[in-house]
Amino acid sequence: MTTTTINYKNWCTENITPQSWARICLKSIDSVRAANISLKEIQEPSNDLELPSEVLAELNANLLELYDMKMEDKLIAN
Repeated sequence: MTTTTINYKNWCTENITPQSWARICLKSIDSVRAANISLKEIQEPSNDLELPSEVLAELNANLLELYDMKMEDKLIAN
C-alpha cells in the first residue's frame, strides 16, 4: 500500500480538521524519522513524497486511534 503524503494530508484536512494532520504526524514521529523523513518534509510535503508502507501503517493506526476514522481506500494504491 502506498499513497502520496500530500493526498493523505489533504484528506485529513478536508475530512477532519486542519490540525489533524499535525497531530497524526507527531504521534507517528518515530516511524517517520526511521524512514528518513523530516518533520518539515511530512508537515509540508512535496506533491510526490511517497509514504513508505511502515509509515503509512502507523499513520493509519493513529488516525483510527485519534479520530476513529479510516483513510478512504480509493486514496491508497496497491
